[in-house]
Amino acid sequence: MKSKVWIRFLMPVMAVFLILGTVGVDTAAAKDKIRIGQAIASSFGSLATFQKEFIASAVGLFGSGYVWLTFDPKQDRVAIEPMKDAENPLRVGRVPLLGMDVWEHAYYLDYQNRRQLYVETFLSSLANWRFADANLESCNSNGAS
Repeated sequence: MKSKVWIRFLMPVMAVFLILGTVGVDTAAAKDKIRIGQAIASSFGSLATFQKEFIASAVGLFGSGYVWLTFDPKQDRVAIEPMKDAENPLRVGRVPLLGMDVWEHAYYLDYQNRRQLYVETFLSSLANWRFADANLESCNSNGAS
């Protein structure tokens, strides 16, 4: 019960800060139909490969930080970038498309120490792929590619 109350309270705040979107989006279907899905397939070979690499990056990030799906305008491709503490892709010349918080406060109430389950849930239900797609589109419309 306490967990649900916290989720209702924190989710609107986290949605803005963590770049999260609508719960329950069918991410596989959404990614296949929008440009971000094409960019992921082009950069990683398949959605499954992307998911495996994203999960491995998030689970392997020791301590606190974020895992970012970024766009590199110099290479015209998307990448997964795990970053410690408060680092962000802008500092290294890349554009953040989607970010996932892997600090314990983001998942501990619901997932305890099961970070992998949290990451899987993020990719399947929490990530706002339309927002990521709009970010990618704005990179391209601004001449970044």
